[in-house]
Amino acid sequence: MLSSSRLLLRSLRGAVARAGAATRADTASNAPAIFLPASARKDDDNAATAAAAAAAAERQSLVLPKGAEVDPLEGPSGLRTEDLMAALRQAYYEEDPETAMTKSTDTSRESGAPAFRRIIYSEGELDASDLSKPPSRSNPHPLDTSLLPPSHARSLTPYVNHVPLLKRLVDVGVDLFEIECKYPAVPRHLLRLPYAEAREKIRWLVSIGFTPDSLGDYITRNPYVLLQKLDDMKARVNYLASIKFNRKEILKLVSEFRFWLNIDVKSTEKRLDTVTGMFGLRKSAMRQVLVKEPRLLMFGLGPIKRIWDLLTVEFGFTAEQVKDMLMDDPRLFIMDSRVLAANYGYATRVMGVQPAQLVQQPLLLRVAPHALRSRHEFLRTLGRARYTETQPAGKGLAANEVISLSDLLLPSDAQFAERVARVTPASYDIYLRTH
Repeated sequence: MLSSSRLLLRSLRGAVARAGAATRADTASNAPAIFLPASARKDDDNAATAAAAAAAAERQSLVLPKGAEVDPLEGPSGLRTEDLMAALRQAYYEEDPETAMTKSTDTSRESGAPAFRRIIYSEGELDASDLSKPPSRSNPHPLDTSLLPPSHARSLTPYVNHVPLLKRLVDVGVDLFEIECKYPAVPRHLLRLPYAEAREKIRWLVSIGFTPDSLGDYITRNPYVLLQKLDDMKARVNYLASIKFNRKEILKLVSEFRFWLNIDVKSTEKRLDTVTGMFGLRKSAMRQVLVKEPRLLMFGLGPIKRIWDLLTVEFGFTAEQVKDMLMDDPRLFIMDSRVLAANYGYATRVMGVQPAQLVQQPLLLRVAPHALRSRHEFLRTLGRARYTETQPAGKGLAANEVISLSDLLLPSDAQFAERVARVTPASYDIYLRTH
């Protein structure tokens, strides 16, 4: 079977030989003859004329593409490289269309998809084949390259129709694009992951309580779960059951703290023991805290220790007060310490809030600083910014009226405007736009 590359090489050699002959003929026709006798010059002129005519005919036999130009630096018969190659390709396709490579205007460089050469069966490889029957070793079929997966790609999208695992993940709602953006090292492992192994892990996730609707979102947020060993993940769930978490609580821990199944049992146990000893909690209280905020151990022990030092050393809270704040709002201990410091300084120095009030309402320490500042300034303009009985009453408040911190931190601006500021939501909205 004669390959397409050999045919192309043979055509290139012939074209180069013809172009060389044409160039030599042009050079001979333009060479000076002042040293030859008159009779010799006349014979040479006739020979040069005949050679030039032959070269012109040879050049005309090459079908040039539209817009092809002659390169003046290469002589009167010189062609630009791209024009010469285009003419060779066109002549090649026209001379031997049956054995030529498949022409494709959408090359791999332009589209990113691989471009396969058509396999030429010219030596009777398929003479005994029956194409109406399924392909086998004894009944070979022509290779259909359109069914082959891409040889390379920049994303998982071109592989979805060729990899069963990716197709099933898309069916359950997994966002492959988000996985590529957030976890760029995962896609190559998903392509190599056996489908049977991934199917067993997905079935086990369903067995611990994941629904088909929530399964796709969880795998999108934690694609590493498909790369973990199934026995290791079972051991981590069994550990939660051993410390008396029920089935519903285990599902809440695993789904909200998406990397829980990725952490080995030894590390999880060490973190729980450290937090329990730091705050002086019982195991039942620790379970209650984790159920309220499963992400408490997500970032390790460093952030928790930093918040503990901030509250006890810099702010002056006692260990018992910090424990009460953890039980009331454990999310406080996964916040940025700079936010806590800014809100504590503003609340105690500008708003006049007492530290004991912050123990009862720790949410004030982790709200957005600009939101806290906007609400306090709005109440101050209305004469209603009074949070303790020791503060003087403003013109908008009665003598014994105090704004509670829970009302100040209402989640809705409309509720805050109507119940605390005693104005319409539109008035507060105008204030936010102009300040």
